[in-house]
Amino acid sequence: VFSAPVLPLLTDTTDILDGVAKAAKRADASYWSAHALFLKPAARERMMPFLAKEFPHLAARYKAHYKRGAYVSPGYRDWLGEKIVRIRDKYRLSGRRPEQSLSRAHAIPEASPTQSALFEQPVV
Repeated sequence: VFSAPVLPLLTDTTDILDGVAKAAKRADASYWSAHALFLKPAARERMMPFLAKEFPHLAARYKAHYKRGAYVSPGYRDWLGEKIVRIRDKYRLSGRRPEQSLSRAHAIPEASPTQSALFEQPVV
């Protein structure tokens, strides 16, 4: 389970993230992680006015967190990362996606070349 985006100061509480990790564990997930919101230009153009209108007390903090561009500040990223690790450890969830954990010997095999025949054009 990959929880994204985490909205700084809105959906980054321990209670919220813990609830998602707990639900992931109940659903028999082996992996859980989360990532902070990316604010690329198009998203920033919508998000900042939305924050100014709906959460004016957070607008300045968002500007500070995203002053370098699309990615959240290193301090916030590290703070969120530490929280995610603590919650992940609490529920004994891996921080590596299943495909990252597979050894080459156990990796999912590539599709066989004959599968592409399903999509070849008929000979006329």
